[in-house]
Amino acid sequence: MQSHEQGNRDRSDSLVKPVEPKSTVLKASMENGEANRNLEINWLYMSGLGVSHVLAFVGVINILQGRVLTSTIMFALVLAELGCLEITIGAHRLWSHRSFKANLKLKVLLMACQTLSGQDTVWNWAIWHRDPVVMWQKRYIRPLEDVIVAYVMPEVFVWLCFNESLVNAFCVGTGLRVTHVMHRVFLINSAAHMWGVRPYDKKIYPTENKLVSLAICELLPRKRLSPELKELEIKFFMKARHLDKNIP
Repeated sequence: MQSHEQGNRDRSDSLVKPVEPKSTVLKASMENGEANRNLEINWLYMSGLGVSHVLAFVGVINILQGRVLTSTIMFALVLAELGCLEITIGAHRLWSHRSFKANLKLKVLLMACQTLSGQDTVWNWAIWHRDPVVMWQKRYIRPLEDVIVAYVMPEVFVWLCFNESLVNAFCVGTGLRVTHVMHRVFLINSAAHMWGVRPYDKKIYPTENKLVSLAICELLPRKRLSPELKELEIKFFMKARHLDKNIP
């Protein structure tokens, strides 16, 4: 028993060790002096962000010039909404914070939508999570996610079913969609940490921001919403109460 507890302590200590400075390290400090961290730049990820934004820019230009079919735009919007819903309901509420319980069918559905969003695996949202669905996605879907499921399949579907050009299918159906979802999700760590109300603690960085909640499709039971957001409760085809019915 003692060795098991010691192993847990060693594992916890290994997770909080500071990153050693390297040549590709970005040194960042918070203005109030509460934290001083060394953050490594992920150049592969940064390159992916650059490519997706270039594709999104080309897609927007083609849309404004009337070169993109309406069906292609609607298809990209539907997939984007499914991705945002999953990240809010699944990766964030279910697997990161365990705000409710879900059966296997719902977990698989959420995992599939998250894979389509191009937001990496659920495991990267909820580190060390041992849910069987999450671990299955981490082991088997990861090699396919970025290339096939999130990018190639939507492009081919638009190209074959809507008779869209390959350029528009790739730039709008893939590039603009993924970039659109990415910016909506990243609002949580940008706009929601700059503008909004702090009903519980005035000293913390996160805020309650109505526009961000709408942008990320945040659906929660009315009794679980903070008072400032109750007037924004949205009735959708799947009520959030069905998701956390196991919570009293």
